[in-house]
Amino acid sequence: MPLPQSRKMERNEKEKPRRIVGVAVAAGAVAVAAGAFFFMLSRIGDDGAEVQDQTAGRTMKGPGTGGERMSRAKFKADTKKFFKTSRSKGPKAAVDAFK
Repeated sequence: MPLPQSRKMERNEKEKPRRIVGVAVAAGAVAVAAGAFFFMLSRIGDDGAEVQDQTAGRTMKGPGTGGERMSRAKFKADTKKFFKTSRSKGPKAAVDAFK
């Protein structure tokens, strides 16, 4: 036997808060998952930089070399030699000598 119209409306009114809570929980779970994904994605780039610094010491982009990396300590120890080599043999040779 079908329920009267008023009882159907009454039941629907009781279920609305459950639906709202369910949607809110689902949205929160999606937000947390997205946050965790982007956090892990941002950590990928950081790990590589830390490994390079630990294994090769501090590095810098060589002046006039288009971004080639070289040892900062060696450059500071003999800057004059770097620029002399760069002018005579080219920037690539200077960076190779200071790696």
